[in-house]
Amino acid sequence: TDETISPQQALLKASQILLNHYSLFEQNLVKETKEKVEGEEKVEEKEVSRTKVEELKVSARTQNILISNNIKTVGGLLRKNEASLIVLKGMGEKGIKEIKKALKKLGLELK
Repeated sequence: TDETISPQQALLKASQILLNHYSLFEQNLVKETKEKVEGEEKVEEKEVSRTKVEELKVSARTQNILISNNIKTVGGLLRKNEASLIVLKGMGEKGIKEIKKALKKLGLELK
């Protein structure tokens, strides 16, 4: 050094500069990782939305009620809320519980 600061101060300053630079890389890496994970979750949710109602672990009766009311995929089911399902002919509390349970296993829930 030119002795304007001590060697210890120079080393401390240099290490602080390096830490600041590394933290920028870390922040970008964390951000990119989060974006990638969120993107993968959206793709996975899209794929699950295309799953046919017949593949849900619900009774045949509940499946038939959904299909006869033109709800053929999980995506179609996710656009519904409990109130709109309970009014379907033949649908009761038991069917709603089955649907909620099956969706919960997929990490989803009604609207």
